Amino acid sequence: MYVFPAAVDGIISAFALTLVPDFDQVVLRGAQGLRVGGRFVVLDFKMPSNWLMSKAAPALAKLMTGPFGGTIEMTSRKPWQSLQKYFRRTQFTALFLGGAYIAAGEKA
Repeated sequence: MYVFPAAVDGIISAFALTLVPDFDQVVLRGAQGLRVGGRFVVLDFKMPSNWLMSKAAPALAKLMTGPFGGTIEMTSRKPWQSLQKYFRRTQFTALFLGGAYIAAGEKA
């Protein structure tokens, strides 16, 4: 697994962490590599909590992520919770009717 260099200023993950089964370890190692005040930002898909969207989302997710090895199992992955676990200061914003999100953690 990748080891981040010491004192990294920031980490950005765009539509990648839900593809990684051990995303929690990626976030942990990122947190360890960040300097104080550094930020880890994630933009990714998630299963919407809205009933109507949650019915359409699996088919859309398969269409969009299938070519990259995406599976329906990935909908259970919640990388933003790893940010909340390893960072004291976090932010979370749902996007696209809950089908995506942007989350950030800042190292205290």
